[in-house]
Amino acid sequence: MTTPLAAAAQERLCDTEFEDCRAPILNLIRNEQVGIDVAFWFMEDARYATELIKRFNAGLPIRIIVDQRANATKRLNAQTLATLSASGIPMREKFAGANILHFKMMLFQGQDMLEFSKANYADAEYVPISPTNFNDEAVYFTNDDRLTNSFRRRFDDLWTDTIAYRDYANMTNPPVRQYPMYPIDPSMNFPPLEDFINRTVTRFNAETQRIDAIVYRAYDDRLTNAVVRAVARGVPVRLITEPTEYRNPTRLFDSEHIDRMFMGGAQIKMRQHEGLTHEAAIVLRGLGEVIFGSSNWTNASAIEQDEHNFFYNPTLNKPWFYQWFADQFDGKWNDTTNFVSFQPLPPDAPSYSAPINGASGQGSQVTLTWQGGPWAHFYDIYLGTTTNPPAIASNMQIGSPTDGVIEQFSVSNLQPGTTYYWRVVGRTWAQLTAAGPLWSFTTA
Repeated sequence: MTTPLAAAAQERLCDTEFEDCRAPILNLIRNEQVGIDVAFWFMEDARYATELIKRFNAGLPIRIIVDQRANATKRLNAQTLATLSASGIPMREKFAGANILHFKMMLFQGQDMLEFSKANYADAEYVPISPTNFNDEAVYFTNDDRLTNSFRRRFDDLWTDTIAYRDYANMTNPPVRQYPMYPIDPSMNFPPLEDFINRTVTRFNAETQRIDAIVYRAYDDRLTNAVVRAVARGVPVRLITEPTEYRNPTRLFDSEHIDRMFMGGAQIKMRQHEGLTHEAAIVLRGLGEVIFGSSNWTNASAIEQDEHNFFYNPTLNKPWFYQWFADQFDGKWNDTTNFVSFQPLPPDAPSYSAPINGASGQGSQVTLTWQGGPWAHFYDIYLGTTTNPPAIASNMQIGSPTDGVIEQFSVSNLQPGTTYYWRVVGRTWAQLTAAGPLWSFTTA
């Protein structure tokens, strides 16, 4: 999969599965003569900081926007920020609100070249380790003024924001705009200025042939519902997604939405290779469109975090861009070594807390209480006077998979002096089950 030579001199896409996508960035840094703007969520590869500092020490103006909240989980980012700060480069940071700077780009002013991606500036995210150990990403290098000027405008917007952003290091004067007030091209989507998911849903609804998507994290009802609707109207949907997110206890609802799309008829594959499937790309085959950028399929990425997404359509006259992503998706989908068909996983077995097993003296109404674990969303309740009790309720959506939230179900009109046996079965959206133990209690 290659970009045509005629386009490659100005624009190209780089595939981190088999290409070194870091080297072109380092060369752009080394060759820049006018100025560089940089923004990132985290940077753990010291090569970038080293080259930026060299150019800054040579007199090149550089501006960097960061978010030190990444340090909590990205240990090496703290060292990078300290190194950049000590160099004297002017830096500002996003600090306000719960949502992060998910804005990842470098703009090379003199070369009129922009690089952006969903990849973070970490070693493994731009360079493959082996044919079976890599991160799934796409990196876009462009000198299209519609895009470079859109990013100039958006970077200046963030740089001069005094509400959610503040000075981080080496700011001797109040931040000011460096560029004219360029308009943002209609092809660009910069949350939180525009809702990424609302815009994406309109494109899903317009597609008539097939939707292919690589998605790292998905738990927004709007896109999940749009996928299910597409399949229902005869538009096939193929998804490639990340298995660690499917069972990430801090992202409980990814599994719900992957299961829902699977049950709705979407074809799904998951990463089998080492590394991470982190890319965000959607190919709309009938429309000839591509949605590529930084946003996950979550509300935070849609309308809260600072993000960047390019909505390519044929009027932009980059047929090679569409074909690159179509070929990339097909290559991954047909790769039986690095990707495998999705198999839904069952929930954990429910853990009961009341009434305690063998309890006596219970009243005519009893509240069955349990913790269903992080992956069950529905429950079947069995209760009766034999050791094989019948189901008294099925597919009940009770409680929440959130840790610490207990599930409860009350039963009434119990007979006095009677031993009752009960069991709860947890159920996922994919209708896989896990049964708890058989417990009993006796009424007074």
